[in-house]
Amino acid sequence: MKIKYNKVRKSIPDLSICVTIKNRSRMASEYGVLNIFEKTLVSYREIAKSYNIEIIITDWDSTDHPLLKWIPSQFGDLPIKIININRRYFSRGVGIIVAATYARSKNLLLTDADVVVGTKIVSLALENFTKKAATFPFCLMLENPQVNYGKWSMGQGIAFVRKKWWQKSGGIPEWPHWGWEDSQFFYEIKKFVETRRPKLRYGGLIHQWHPVQREHYKQNSGTRMDKRRAYFNEKRHNLL
Repeated sequence: MKIKYNKVRKSIPDLSICVTIKNRSRMASEYGVLNIFEKTLVSYREIAKSYNIEIIITDWDSTDHPLLKWIPSQFGDLPIKIININRRYFSRGVGIIVAATYARSKNLLLTDADVVVGTKIVSLALENFTKKAATFPFCLMLENPQVNYGKWSMGQGIAFVRKKWWQKSGGIPEWPHWGWEDSQFFYEIKKFVETRRPKLRYGGLIHQWHPVQREHYKQNSGTRMDKRRAYFNEKRHNLL
């Protein structure tokens, strides 16, 4: 691991946004080229207008549109730190753990590169922190990149937690893939902290459509998804 870019400020932020990425900056699709992570960073810029934030990005050697070729010029105004991870396999858990370890705020947002984050949900989550509650918002998954509607996801992947809660939980599982680790993390957090699950149509979380999303659901229609459903059903009374 190596820090490739660092423009975080000296002041301690209100919120550390921790995100991990592998080839989500520029994606080809039947709708044309999708600048996924750029839209996500634009949403962070809006948050920065209201709150003192830092953005910790762990990058798994992305090759679609290398981050250092465009982030410094397009988002040089934002307090961003980019950490390169060079490993044989991708692990969302490892990426988030590394980002959270570098985070300086006591408040963390653990999120994904393809999720647009609204300022309203940040405000709500920071308020929940004062009530000693973690926030795991529902996420609106767009049907395609040309519309602003879709389906609500029950996934627990996007989380606002105190850093000390994240540490106490043992962190996100370091499995060699993405998926299923979110439910495990949510279940561990819920053991000792109140969790709230808001659903905001405006100012909340929006998952941007991209081709990998479609392929992911196709690939997970078999054994792995069956295992995930079995785990979720077993813990359902705790997760809801």
